[in-house]
Amino acid sequence: MLILFCVISICLNGQLTVTSPYFSDSSEDSYQLNYGISLCDPEKGNYEEAIQFLTTEGISKRPKTQYYLQSLINFQTKGKKITHQIIDSSELNQKEKQLLKLWLFAVTNNDDDYKIILNEVLEKYKDDLDLKKIELRKILQDRSELIFTITDFDSLSKSIQKIQNNRNLSKNDQLYFQLLKLDSDYFVYGNNKNLENLRKRIILDYAELWKKNKLYFSKKYSRLVFKVKCENSEEYFKITDELEPGDEIFEDFHEIYFGQPVASLVGSDNKKYSAFITKNPLYFGDHEAGFDLGKIDWNKSPKEVETKEQFQEFIQHIENLIAKFPGALGPKMTYLDALIKNKQFVYDNDSELYQTAFLKKIIDVFALNQRANFTNHFDYFRDILKTDSPEIKYNEYYKILFKQVKIKNEKEILDYLALVIKEFPHNKNLKIIEEEFSKI
Repeated sequence: MLILFCVISICLNGQLTVTSPYFSDSSEDSYQLNYGISLCDPEKGNYEEAIQFLTTEGISKRPKTQYYLQSLINFQTKGKKITHQIIDSSELNQKEKQLLKLWLFAVTNNDDDYKIILNEVLEKYKDDLDLKKIELRKILQDRSELIFTITDFDSLSKSIQKIQNNRNLSKNDQLYFQLLKLDSDYFVYGNNKNLENLRKRIILDYAELWKKNKLYFSKKYSRLVFKVKCENSEEYFKITDELEPGDEIFEDFHEIYFGQPVASLVGSDNKKYSAFITKNPLYFGDHEAGFDLGKIDWNKSPKEVETKEQFQEFIQHIENLIAKFPGALGPKMTYLDALIKNKQFVYDNDSELYQTAFLKKIIDVFALNQRANFTNHFDYFRDILKTDSPEIKYNEYYKILFKQVKIKNEKEILDYLALVIKEFPHNKNLKIIEEEFSKI
């Protein structure tokens, strides 16, 4: 069966979390890096703020972090091909280039590419500390995000402990791996009582590290960690000797967690929405105009327009953004939604053109995100159909679109697939689409 990724919760591997923060993210070095990663989220990111973040004092004095984040911005906007060309022409040595590419695949959840590059890098630099940081952090975050992932945390913690025993670690590296081990230990399974006692001990160990190394910690994020992981304000004070901050501490991370307030910025206004996505290709969403409590319904989408001329203008605007930011997922997702929201124009003499364009954008979406779950994406294939039928099974909708496009544009789609696969040769889902389309 064809598998397609779920667009409902796309995030970057390594970005900051608010509800279950990582201990290792609270060191100042990690906080700066992961805050920058969060700004580059393909769904809730902020392009202008990400660019500006590169110039802040915390990043300017960390040139390696600055270069990594600039590469991530490039990857999320200019795309993989151009970003790799920039890296290949840089003054980095071969190992540094490979590790940076590996990191980019890790944080963008391009798992097919990551696994292949990881094996190549492990053969050459298996004991490299930067490689260990990338690999271990991804294992932890994948376990958090992919619920069916099986991880041996006892072995993972022992591996981290082995790294800690290296006496040549810098102060920052020593602290990072100590915190990473706490993250690993926190995942260990057990009965409720044992788990509760274990996690209380971990919090105390974290507090001890924090007290001895406060200059190396992000004050803001470490306070958030304590607030989330302590049972109450009494425990917070007992282990930190500080008063627990109020809930306003979460406001500092509101946009990181929820994204920009699109409803208040654009409402249902298509012109304002077009201006917004022009400035921020690191965004896409649904129900952007918010909910009307009076009508007990969602407000009109800003992607929905009144006339065919407005529709054509909007589609052209999105296509211009796609050309400008070929690596950005947002404009491609917006294109899909724009066709769905304005189906009356799609099926007004131009259905063949727009259905083919729709399928191409689906292929593009596959190319940029390798995590897949078709059952959470069937609605895109369903909603683009002129009419729905209760007789159609949820996992059969894609076949209808494939058949409709294939009648007159089979070669165009196969040629396009071949072109995209050439750029993303390790992407398994693209090959599945090719197989499914060919046998329809």
